Amino acid sequence: MSDSDGGGTRATGKIQVGADDSEVEDVNPQLARALVAVRGMDSQDAKLRVHAALAEVHGVHAVNPGDGGKMVVDYDPSEATVMDLIRALRRIGFLAGMD
Repeated sequence: MSDSDGGGTRATGKIQVGADDSEVEDVNPQLARALVAVRGMDSQDAKLRVHAALAEVHGVHAVNPGDGGKMVVDYDPSEATVMDLIRALRRIGFLAGMD
């Protein structure tokens, strides 16, 4: 199968969609990507704390800043869930949800 097969989903990957069709998607057959909106992440210290908390979740492979108060998280869905990410942020005092 080529990479230019009309832009459809590859047979080896899949997309998990939420309400807006872009919440969680596979970045490879083993990893999923979540865009997590975080309330109160308005300083560099807050961003560092959020990044550290998400990176410590078992199954998270990468955490990168997104636009505004959002973080892009690549994780193994067999080891972690989006709720695990949200719970990690709630434990350190942030409100979070899927964007």
